[in-house]
Amino acid sequence: MDWVELIKDPVSFTSQKQKIFEHKELPKVKNAVSITFRIKLKTHSNNWATIFHKGTGDYDRTPGTWLSAGTSHLHARFTGNYYNNAGIDSVEGGLLLGKWYHVAYTLSDTEKRLDIYVDGEWRALAAIVNVRTEQVIFNKGPLHIGRAYSWDSFNGEISSYAPPGNPYPQASSYAPPPPYSQAGHSDPYPQAGYATSGNPYPQAGYATSGNPYPQAGYATSGNPYPQAGYATSGNPYPQAGSYTLQTHQHPDKKSSHSNKKSSHSHKKKSSKNRHHKHSKSGSSSSSSSSSSD
Repeated sequence: MDWVELIKDPVSFTSQKQKIFEHKELPKVKNAVSITFRIKLKTHSNNWATIFHKGTGDYDRTPGTWLSAGTSHLHARFTGNYYNNAGIDSVEGGLLLGKWYHVAYTLSDTEKRLDIYVDGEWRALAAIVNVRTEQVIFNKGPLHIGRAYSWDSFNGEISSYAPPGNPYPQASSYAPPPPYSQAGHSDPYPQAGYATSGNPYPQAGYATSGNPYPQAGYATSGNPYPQAGYATSGNPYPQAGSYTLQTHQHPDKKSSHSNKKSSHSHKKKSSKNRHHKHSKSGSSSSSSSSSSD
C-alpha cells in the first residue's frame, strides 16, 4: 500500500488553472484507486467543471470527477472495457458555495464498484453489472487537477485530506481517506460496513459459510425461498396466482404451436447531456495519493 499527498495546503483554482501530475509521479495502481480531497467553491460554473481527471483525453477517464453546471452536483466517472463514460451521473445534493467539503472517490475493479463519500457519509455508488466480462480500464495518462482537455476548472479552493491510516488498503490512493478502526481511530464510514477482516457487510447478513443471507430465507437444500412459496411441482408461486402457459392437443386433431423468436437491439444513450460530449476542458482534483499493488 502506498499513497501520495499531491496538494497539502489549500490552492485556489479559476476556470483556466490546472495542476498536472505525470503518471510516473503517482503510486502504482493495479485494480483499485481512492482519491480524497477537501473542496470549497467560490462560484458555480455555467458548464461542466473539472475537479480531477486522469487520462490521455476526454473519454479516457479513470478516475475523474466533474461538477454539473449551475448546481455543482458531483459527477464521478471511469472508463471501462464496455463503456468509456461509466459512473455516477449526479450525486444527490449539490455542493454549496463557501463551504468546505471532504470528498472521497473509491473505485475497485475487484469489487466492481465506484463509491462516493461526502463528509464521511456514503452518498452514491455505481456497480458493474456483468462482473465476469466487464472491467475498469486504468490508464497511464497524466492526472489533472483543475482544467483538463475540453473542460475548464471549478472555481474555488482545494486541498488534501490525509490523516494517518488508509481505510482502503486494497486501493492505490491519491490522498487517503480518513482512517478506519485502527490505532484508536474510528471507522468513518460505518454505514458502509467496511472492514478488512471478518464480515465486511454485517448489515447484509453476509457469511462465508452456511446460509449467507438468512434474512432472505435462503437454503442450500430443500426450498431455498420458502417465503416465496416455491415448490418443485405444482404451482411454485400459489400466492402469486400463477399465469401458466400450456399447449393442449385436441383429441381428434393435432395442433401445432410455433414460437417466433424476437430480437431487439439496444443502443447506448449518448452521454452528451449526462456527461458532456466534452468540448470544454475538465481537470482532476485530488490531493493525496496512495496505492497498493
